Amino acid sequence: MMNLSPHEICKLEKGAYGLVDAPFMWYQAILEELQKLEFEQSPFDPCLFVLRDPKTGAPDGILGLHVDDGLCAGNERFQKKLALLEKKYPFGTKRIGQFTFTGIDMQQTPNSTIHLSQSKYIRAIEPIKINPERPKTT
Repeated sequence: MMNLSPHEICKLEKGAYGLVDAPFMWYQAILEELQKLEFEQSPFDPCLFVLRDPKTGAPDGILGLHVDDGLCAGNERFQKKLALLEKKYPFGTKRIGQFTFTGIDMQQTPNSTIHLSQSKYIRAIEPIKINPERPKTT
C-alpha cells in the first residue's frame, strides 16, 4: 500500500488501530452473520434483531446491539442460534439474571419479570456548574 521496498522500514507515530470506518465495518459483518442465522432487522431500529419461528412467525428471541455489546432474550431455538453466532464471534463476557448494561441496572426475577433502573447511574453524574455571569461574557 505504501510502495515500500523490502529493505525499507517505517516508524509508527501513533496507533494503527481505530480506523474511522471500523464501527461501520463491524456492523456490516454482524448484520450479515445475523441474517445468515435467520434474524430479521427491525424496520424501526437497525440495531434490533428478531428471530422468528419459521412456521408461526412468533418471536423466538430478540437481540439489541450497542457498538460491540449486545442484550438479548429468547427461547431454546434462539439460544442455539446465539451459540452459532458466538462460534464465529466469541463473546467476551456474558451476564445473566442481574447486571448493568450501558448504565442501566437490570434484574430478572424467578417469575421472568424484568426490572430496569438508572438510579445509580444518575446519582453518579456530576452536576454541571454554570457561572451566573456567563451570559454577560458572550
